[in-house]
Amino acid sequence: MKEETLTVSQPFSELMIIRIGEIDAGLGLTEVQEVNDSIDFTEVYAVLDCVRGVLNIRGEVITVLDLRTLLGIEATGPIPDQRVIIVNAGGERVGLLADSVLGVSEVQAQQVESITYTSKGKQSYFSHVCHFDDRVVNVLDIAAILNPS
Repeated sequence: MKEETLTVSQPFSELMIIRIGEIDAGLGLTEVQEVNDSIDFTEVYAVLDCVRGVLNIRGEVITVLDLRTLLGIEATGPIPDQRVIIVNAGGERVGLLADSVLGVSEVQAQQVESITYTSKGKQSYFSHVCHFDDRVVNVLDIAAILNPS
């Protein structure tokens, strides 16, 4: 497998930090439209495994993707604090199911590092790594999640 290095400039100044299994992940705050604590979605059959279902939010039907399934992380039991984060990517609203929302953090340029990944690896769903005093946060690449290669 060939390795690729991302050289994208920092597209965010604030991150919403979420938990997916044992991973602290980040979403650019400008991509986040709302956080919904209702996980009462309608299951959809005969679709990709990562599609958990659809959610009706104020009359709009939104597809919900399970980040655990997408990243290959198994659930070990009930997850009581799950949230659906509604993001806007290129005009398309999609829900991302996360284990919990940890908060919002400002990001300085010196905290951000582009990542190198193997082109077939799950790491391709991440665009950057942010180093904070108390944690390392992998920044999710919404475009890669919605358009896997």
